[in-house]
Amino acid sequence: MSNDFPKKYEPKSFESDIYNSWEKNKKFEPRAESLTGEQFYIPMPPPNVTAQLHIGHSIMLTLEDIMTRYHRMKGDSTLLLPGTDHAGIATQVKVEEKLASEGISKENISREKFLEYCWEWNKEYGGKIQNQFRKMGTSCDWTKEKFT
Repeated sequence: MSNDFPKKYEPKSFESDIYNSWEKNKKFEPRAESLTGEQFYIPMPPPNVTAQLHIGHSIMLTLEDIMTRYHRMKGDSTLLLPGTDHAGIATQVKVEEKLASEGISKENISREKFLEYCWEWNKEYGGKIQNQFRKMGTSCDWTKEKFT
């Protein structure tokens, strides 16, 4: 290991390793036994999988994460339950717009094929959202993630 300090701060070089270490060591999972006898659980209001997160999501999640970490440091059993929401009509509109940009009309494909496109959309954007939460350092228990 070199004793030379980098000339520039580059958090990308180590942040994902730190977060992966936290997950590997189950730092975000509720303790079976609370040190204080107290529990603190927050179900995350699920963002829609219609696009990427915006500043409102970041603010809300930061506040929830602060409260969760505070209770975790006190010794309470904590859970910040992550999830996303399919957003029904909003997702349908986004998928229809994407299909139209590819020259495909919803009316010209089967219901099953359209649902396949919707599930692909969910997989793509749900994964992006989860990755954004992780990059923020959010202390969610990803083993309990929900999709509504």
